Amino acid sequence: MGLEEEIFGMLREVGDLGATASQIARKLGRKREVVSHYLWILKKAGKVTNRGRNLWVLEKALDPFNIPLRKFEDLSFDEYISMAERAYELCEGKIKETFRDDSVHHVVVCNGEVVYKADSTAGIDGHLLRDLMTKMGKPCYVISREDMVEEARWTQLNDDYYPTVELLLGGKDWTDDKVAERGRKSLVISIRATPTIHL
Repeated sequence: MGLEEEIFGMLREVGDLGATASQIARKLGRKREVVSHYLWILKKAGKVTNRGRNLWVLEKALDPFNIPLRKFEDLSFDEYISMAERAYELCEGKIKETFRDDSVHHVVVCNGEVVYKADSTAGIDGHLLRDLMTKMGKPCYVISREDMVEEARWTQLNDDYYPTVELLLGGKDWTDDKVAERGRKSLVISIRATPTIHL
């Protein structure tokens, strides 16, 4: 039996309680580092998931659109992110097709379909989202187009690069010409969060 099957067997045994990488390694007689590395590979493959940083469980391939609304509303933030990522995977082709229209900035997916498109960069109103869920009787997920800021200058910060906008600051009674001539330069760094699914 390979390491993958051994890990699955152990996680099946502990069920929803989960186990840490150290516990799994001890039980299987393996090095913790090897088990931990392998768990992260299995997570990327969608076969296991972690609660918090250290507690591992088998990934249950839940259909993100068939969760009862009451249970959906009670999901933790991490569980919600996991469901939103799964919803994106299930609708990826339809979402990408919708985003071919450059004016669309956000979509709502429900029951495997794109049910709403928004051309406003401001996002989708929470009341509208709740109305859609009530009407459909199923969870809905907002997926946003990644912001494009390629024309902006990029600044290095902590071993990564972020888009940067240069601002000119001046007195509140200054004219535009005076701000351009004598204004003080300032930089604003935009730090983008990952994943790119905006919820």
